[in-house]
Amino acid sequence: MLRSPSKKASALCLVVIVAILADLAVLALFQAMPPSLSSGDTPLFIAQSHNPWAHGFEPPGYPLFLSLVLPLGATWTVIAQALISLGAALFTFRRTRMQWLSLAMVACPFLILFDYQLLTETLTCQLVWVGLVLLTWPKRVWDPFIAGLLIGAAALTRDTLYFLPIMLVAATVRTRYFKSALVAAACAFLTILPWQVAHDTSKISDGRGGFALWIGTWERNADWQLPGIPNAAWPANAFRSPAEEQQVKQAIARRDEAPLAAIAIDRIRSDSVAVAKTWALRYPRLWIGSRADSLPLRFERGSVMWTVVKLGFFSLNLAILVLALIGAWRLRRDPKARLIAVPIVYLGVILIPFHNTETRYSLPAMMPLLFFAGHAFTAFTTAKLRTTASDLDAAEMLRSEMRHDPAATASTVA
Repeated sequence: MLRSPSKKASALCLVVIVAILADLAVLALFQAMPPSLSSGDTPLFIAQSHNPWAHGFEPPGYPLFLSLVLPLGATWTVIAQALISLGAALFTFRRTRMQWLSLAMVACPFLILFDYQLLTETLTCQLVWVGLVLLTWPKRVWDPFIAGLLIGAAALTRDTLYFLPIMLVAATVRTRYFKSALVAAACAFLTILPWQVAHDTSKISDGRGGFALWIGTWERNADWQLPGIPNAAWPANAFRSPAEEQQVKQAIARRDEAPLAAIAIDRIRSDSVAVAKTWALRYPRLWIGSRADSLPLRFERGSVMWTVVKLGFFSLNLAILVLALIGAWRLRRDPKARLIAVPIVYLGVILIPFHNTETRYSLPAMMPLLFFAGHAFTAFTTAKLRTTASDLDAAEMLRSEMRHDPAATASTVA
């Protein structure tokens, strides 16, 4: 068990060293620096950061963050994001004593890639995860309150997470975490409430909810948006009639979400079988892929090295998903695991009807996936490499060790 100060300090130093090496590896593979100010939604966030308190097209959390750090420069902004990720990993180790989980967090290239982009992913992922850690491994009476504050801040950063607190409560019914989850959920909604009251609306942003829902009724891949939304290569099944096409394009130009939502709902009602088939065919893209498309590689597209890196990232992501499923099954009766699984289940359900062809939309579930994958991998390697009966029994006891004494698990896997 890692109890002595020297062992704790050594473990923390190892996490820092691995973080630095992993970041250098990503920077060697990808054209991440200097950070782009024009890719994706970055220009919208930058524009909104000049007046983050205004009710805008994007949720206010990330523009507010940019308003504080972007004046120092884009480079310092991504450094701040990298430090946030490192801080979350160090906090995870100090609170759970699971060194392998902290190492997985700082070494995960899918998380590192977004540290170097001016997008919401880093802030959202770390806010949700640290909130979960505070709920799952509480040490102080105020931990649920802070957890709720962080999860509420995550919803203000990405409004897709608005109903996440409700699922936290539902997942903890008849467990010892139920009261803490209730407190956290109340604090999360209270964190969001001042923004809603100040702007006299229940919506966190004026974003693309209706647009994304309409896209979700026909989209099977993201090829249509490669030329950009203004010059979108709309597929033949995007519109049911010329009149609808005209109505949709006018609504997009006006950024009017109501007609788009109405058309989407009508389509879901009138052609539910076809829409459900579209959802099913598109859904794997939310989880399966290289997760490495957001930044350009330093190798020529289609070259041997480009292919090797892409295949490597694809295989790593697939391995994490498969191991996470195994780990989740092994821990299915553990109340801690039920709590940690909430972001995976929530995102997996809430995003079904919406535009969801980019794996980055499921990135807030990456830390929980690493937790379950790490458990499965540790249990497998322990049973494989150790041959005595007592060691095999110890491998089978990993679940109860984690449940009753997280520090014991850390000592087993460190």
